[in-house]
Order: sequence, then C-alpha cells, then structure tokens
Amino acid sequence: ENPEDRELLRGVVVHMADLSAQTMPTQIAMNWGDRVISEFKIQAELEKKKGVKPEPFFASLEDKGEIAKLQLNFVDIFVAPLWKLFSEMYPDHFNEALTNLEKNRQAYVYASTELSNLSSSSTFYEAK
Repeated sequence: ENPEDRELLRGVVVHMADLSAQTMPTQIAMNWGDRVISEFKIQAELEKKKGVKPEPFFASLEDKGEIAKLQLNFVDIFVAPLWKLFSEMYPDHFNEALTNLEKNRQAYVYASTELSNLSSSSTFYEAK
C-alpha cells in the first residue's frame, strides 16, 4: 500500500517489459537480438566519426560467436535474474516465458561455441 513501493514495482515491471524479447519464442528473440546488434554497429560507427572511442565490446560485433557471448551475458546478468525473481513471486504466470528464456539461452550457448566463423550477414536463428 506504500506509494513508493508501488512506484518501485511499476518501474520493475516496465524494465521487465523492456527486457522481454529474450522470453519470446526463439525466432522472435533472435530477431530482436539482431536488431540490437545492428543498433550497436550504427552507434559504434557514429562514435568513430565523432572521434569517440566506442565501447570495447563493439569491436567484436562481426563475429557470431562473440555476439552470442554478448547475448548470453545479457541474459545471464540482466534478464534471467529479474524474470526468475518474478516467477518465484508469481509462480503460475511466467512458465512459458522462463521456458523460452532457457531455450534462447541454450541457443546462445550453442552459438558462442559453434558459430564463431559465420558471416555477419546471417542471423543466429538462420544458422541454427
């Protein structure tokens, strides 16, 4: 009933929605991941043009294995902990999302070990 608690919860739910692509079926999650990587590439190019040194992880955005590691870390560090916490609070509401999240995580594990030499024009989903 505390307004500050409600505001915190509202913020967490919005954050969950922002991270929800990785809880979708694999093809959707991978397509969103590809979009984010495309944005990172554009950002890195713009930063270079302005004389700003891009983030170190931008240097490996052409290597599918490295992209998969980046996505895997994103899932493990940001997405999974938040979604797992909410699934404990509301156990009957997040089963499908958590199942999808684990499938997507496994796809990134596979890609990080097996797909390092793919061309940058293919997507994880197409390669798998």
